[in-house]
Amino acid sequence: MAALCHVDLFQHVGAQAIKNPGGYFRAYIRMIAERRVDLVEEIAAMKRRRSH
Repeated sequence: MAALCHVDLFQHVGAQAIKNPGGYFRAYIRMIAERRVDLVEEIAAMKRRRSH
């Protein structure tokens, strides 16, 4: 979540796409609970991006 906000700040200079980080976080948690997002895969993808 923090990484998404950080990336968002630099990609949208002057206009953030994420206006409410708390609401975004809650929505993301709901998607994980509903199994629409695979948390293990998301973490693995972040590790791959970070290692490059």
